[in-house]
Amino acid sequence: MKRYRTLYCLVVVGLCSTLSFALPGSGTAEDPYRIQSMDDFDEFRNDSNFWNKHIRLECELDFSGRTFYAECVDYFEGVFDGNLQPIRNLRIDAGTREDIGFFGSLYSAQIRNMQFISPNVSGYKQVGILCGYSESSTIRDCTVIDMILFVHQYAGGIIGKDYGSTTTDCSVSGEITGYEDYGTESRNLGGLIGYTYDPTVVEDCHTQITIKKYMPTHKVSYLGGLIGDLGQGQVRRCSSTCSIAGRYYIGGLIGESVRPTNVVEDCSAEATLTGVDNLGGLIGRNGNADTTNNGGGSVVRCSAKASIQCNSYGGGLIGRNYKGSISRCGADSSVTGASFVGGLIGSGNGSIQDCYAAGTVDCSSMYFGGLIGTTGATIARCYAAVVLSGSTTGRGGLFGTLETAGNASSCFWNTQIQTATGINDIGNKKGTVTNIFGKITAEMKTQATFAAYGWDFTNETANGTADLWRLCTDGTAYPRLSWEFPRQDLACPDGVGVEDLLILSAQWLASGLTPNTGPDLTGDGKVMLDDLASFSSAWMTTP
Repeated sequence: MKRYRTLYCLVVVGLCSTLSFALPGSGTAEDPYRIQSMDDFDEFRNDSNFWNKHIRLECELDFSGRTFYAECVDYFEGVFDGNLQPIRNLRIDAGTREDIGFFGSLYSAQIRNMQFISPNVSGYKQVGILCGYSESSTIRDCTVIDMILFVHQYAGGIIGKDYGSTTTDCSVSGEITGYEDYGTESRNLGGLIGYTYDPTVVEDCHTQITIKKYMPTHKVSYLGGLIGDLGQGQVRRCSSTCSIAGRYYIGGLIGESVRPTNVVEDCSAEATLTGVDNLGGLIGRNGNADTTNNGGGSVVRCSAKASIQCNSYGGGLIGRNYKGSISRCGADSSVTGASFVGGLIGSGNGSIQDCYAAGTVDCSSMYFGGLIGTTGATIARCYAAVVLSGSTTGRGGLFGTLETAGNASSCFWNTQIQTATGINDIGNKKGTVTNIFGKITAEMKTQATFAAYGWDFTNETANGTADLWRLCTDGTAYPRLSWEFPRQDLACPDGVGVEDLLILSAQWLASGLTPNTGPDLTGDGKVMLDDLASFSSAWMTTP
């Protein structure tokens, strides 16, 4: 590891020094060392005795006219508070070096309140604006604005490669360019993090990102608006708006999510994606065919709105799903490909429940469906309102092919919006189906159509009280997932109004409630002033 190499070299040449105490402060939590000038920063970055202490930045750092040829700080294992001071125009031109960023590596560090404006960083592997490599660290409230990254592998707007860290409340905007190295593919590039392994946690992070290849012929894969490759971890309440062009495993949020223990919850993406295969509006590939990790993680309450162009395995939400659990998700996407493409998933096994797809699917060869191109999954309570065009081979309003292992029940698709003729529920049926129907638009916008087959809606209890779906007024819209509505919208009709206020008033000052249910809008099990404030912030809004 780099930290040991550095200390070893100092010992060999006899240059080990005692701390000069040039910075004000004592390096404790109560009295951190304070960086108050560029000279102070240089003192900090050049003396490893500071690197396991408490540090606070108390001035703006503007690196205009200055270029670093390696990381600014070799490694850090203390607490660094950026104090929201702007760090402007950081420029690093590291060539073929690795572990590149403001910090080269973080080890059990705590980093918070960092703000980078217009950074421009190039390096070979493990490159990030904040750090190239992070291990067991905590990073929160960090912002990167208008970045430029030029890299070969393992790069992200915050972290290049992560091992078991927690990253929360961070945001990134800018662009990443990946380049081949003498035929070696560029890979693992993400708007926030390039690659994660060991249990990594990412929460409440957001990106606006462009990822592209340096030359048209360069091969660039494992690309995500948030994370290039989620080797192992959990992602919650994150979003990305992105444009990505590459080769394989490309997702609006995550390029690939590998392990069956991975969790992606309450996330969304708006994406324009171009590549060869395994492209998804949210996740390019969920799981893989590895003999030890041949499952896929869970994806819950997520959505995607995407424009996708690929050769095969393209889906409005997920390109390819290996045995993963997909529930309460929706996609409104345009998917164009040659084979194995679908409005929700291109090819999928596992469990898929309470999901929907809208938009268009255009397939030039075979195996495409309004919901899934080809599947051996267990599928229940899903619908597709997707216009199909192109080939007639293996084409279905719901599934292009339902494999022998597949089992689909209580699913619907819109027949009336189709411009092509001769479309059936399933193009090639081998599996088991129960209560699969094609319906006209008026029926698809009527709650009773779905409730008759076990769909759980907010304004009925015959099918349960989980309130998964919502359709307040027949004829106005397709069913939507209840989580897509504002939390303050407690009851029909749609929108936050008097009916919702009456529900909140009826439980005013109540306690002991199940957190995050009903009028408990802040999740503390009570209905108090903070819930009223949340409710007021959404007053008279409509979804």
